[in-house]
Amino acid sequence: MASAIYYGKVNLNSFALNKINNPEIKKIIEKIEIIIKEELTKLHPEKWPARLEIYTKDNRIYKAGFDYPKGAPENPLSREELQQRFIDFSTPTISYSEAKTIMEKILKIEEIIDINQLFTK
Repeated sequence: MASAIYYGKVNLNSFALNKINNPEIKKIIEKIEIIIKEELTKLHPEKWPARLEIYTKDNRIYKAGFDYPKGAPENPLSREELQQRFIDFSTPTISYSEAKTIMEKILKIEEIIDINQLFTK
């Protein structure tokens, strides 16, 4: 939650030690209060609901929520989000260029006649 607030997104890199040990992240964490709502808990496992409220110093309130997390069959990722997630999760172990090549091949998998085409450069 703190990473999403501070960085504007959460990805694999959000859990790197330098990110989670960031003093600004720690300040935000101290301000987070988690409240379990029984009416939401009862909806599980059919739904995976979550609600968020952010209260600002100037008394503004921001609210958000969902019944299904992003990426669930009921709340699928867009093609662009899926591509970005693939890049985010693959680039710690392979180069961006390699990840992009693999992703492009996977996106055209219906056109591949020989499966070995997936493994050639």
